[in-house]
Amino acid sequence: MFKVNNIYKKEDDEDMLNNISFRVKDNESLGIIGPHKCGKSILMDILAGVSLPSSGNVELEYQNIFNPLSFYTKKDIGYAPQEFNYYPNLTVYEFLDYVAILKDIVNKKERLLEVERILDLFDIQRLRNKLMKNLSRSYKQKINLAQAFLGNPKVLLFDEPTLGLNPVDANDTREFLKRESKDHITIVASHILPEVSSICKDLIIMDEGKIIVNDLAKNLSKDFCQRNILSVDTCGNLNDVKGKFDDYDEVLLIDYIRRDEENFTIRFELKKDTDIRKEVFRELNSLHMPINNMTLEPLTLEDLYGRLETFGEIPEAKIKADKPKVVDIKTKRLKNMEDK
Repeated sequence: MFKVNNIYKKEDDEDMLNNISFRVKDNESLGIIGPHKCGKSILMDILAGVSLPSSGNVELEYQNIFNPLSFYTKKDIGYAPQEFNYYPNLTVYEFLDYVAILKDIVNKKERLLEVERILDLFDIQRLRNKLMKNLSRSYKQKINLAQAFLGNPKVLLFDEPTLGLNPVDANDTREFLKRESKDHITIVASHILPEVSSICKDLIIMDEGKIIVNDLAKNLSKDFCQRNILSVDTCGNLNDVKGKFDDYDEVLLIDYIRRDEENFTIRFELKKDTDIRKEVFRELNSLHMPINNMTLEPLTLEDLYGRLETFGEIPEAKIKADKPKVVDIKTKRLKNMEDK
C-alpha cells in the first residue's frame, strides 16, 4: 500500500500543493494528469522522497518515507523524473552500476546480475559501453526509465515518461510500461491523457496544486462521455449568432471559436441522446450564414481534459448562465453535476 496523506507544499508563500491525498494498492496503477505547471512534478519529487513537503507525509507499507530511519523503505521506490540528471562521462553500464550502488546493491556479483537484467529487459545491451553524453534524447529517456527498475522496487514513479520521444518510441514506451509495471505499484504523471489512461486504472486530475477529479477511468468515461459535441463551421458576423441558442434545453455549453476575421466554429455540448442539427441549420440559414462543416460526436475524456488546458484561452467561450455548469472558465475548475 502506498498512501499520500494531506500533502501541502509552499514556496515563497505560494501554495504549490494543497491537501493532496490518495492511496494506491499493491499491483495497481494511478495516473496523474493536468496542465503544465499544475504541480505534478513537485508532487512526484515528494512521492519519491527527493523533496520534502511543508506538511503531510507519504507512507509505503505504513512506513513514513520521510523518517530519517526510512532508507530501506526508500529503496523500494524507483523514480524516473522529468528532468533526467546523469554523469555525462560515464558509460551506460557504469551509470546503471552507480545507481545500483545508490540503491544499496553493494554485493558486486549481485549488482552485476541486476545491471545485466536491466540491460536485457530494456534491450540496450548494445549501448553498455556508450558514453551517456553521446546518447540520443530517446536513448537517454530509455536509460532514465531503466534505472527506475533497478532493484525491482515495489513502487515505480514516472514523470512525463514519453516527453521528447517520437510517436513510435512513445507508443512503444507506453506499451512497455503497461506490460512491465503490472507487478508494481505504479504512478504515472503526464499532461497527455491517452498516455496515463492507457497505462493506469485510476486517474487523478490536478489543476493549480489541487486534485479536482479522482476516479476510475471507466467512471470518468461513464460520467462525461455520454454527452455529444456538435461542431459547426460557418462564417459571417459572430455577434449576429451569439445568444441564438441560449434558450435551447438540449445545450449545456457553447463555445464560439474564431478562426479568422470571418470564419468561426460554434461548438455545442449537448445532453445525452439529443440532436439539434436541424434547428442549427434553420437558425444559421435565417442569418444567411453558410454551414461549411457540421459534425456530431460523443464527448471524450480528451475533451474533458482539454477544458483544463485551453479554457480561458478562448475569449469567445461562453457557458449558458441558466444551465448546469460543467466548467467555470474563470477559475478553470471542474464541477460535479448530474444531468436532469
